[in-house]
Amino acid sequence: MQLDLASLKSVRAFAAAFTAKYARLDVLVENAGVSTGKRQLTADGLEADFGVNHVGHFLLTDLLLPLLKSSAPSRIVVVSSSVHTGAKLDFDDLQGEKLGQHRRLRQIEARQHALRARAREAPRGTKVVVNALHPGVISTELARDFPRPCA
Repeated sequence: MQLDLASLKSVRAFAAAFTAKYARLDVLVENAGVSTGKRQLTADGLEADFGVNHVGHFLLTDLLLPLLKSSAPSRIVVVSSSVHTGAKLDFDDLQGEKLGQHRRLRQIEARQHALRARAREAPRGTKVVVNALHPGVISTELARDFPRPCA
């Protein structure tokens, strides 16, 4: 099934199609992510990293939560990064409009912190277990648009 986390319309369509097709959901793995290196917007006008890495996942989980609850015991696995340690969200600049290029890493760290915080909070009082994990340092193209440090 197709899903574009950069489009809230696509997330809603996917969740509706999934719940119409399947009677249960035992595991939801939140593993998609982008790191644009520069400010870009989704079709919904959200800053792309925030829209895909946080809002898209949040909406998808929220829409599928009734199915996860009715399928319990079930599990949500949030794959994020350990860069969240010590990060703080700037609630006055969630869209990253005030950030210069040099502060983008701090923004990513804060969003990873938000993913972990959400994982701890949802869904309390149910038999849906939520785990967050850092897969380790792996070689990907995720940060290809970021400037390389000087040697």
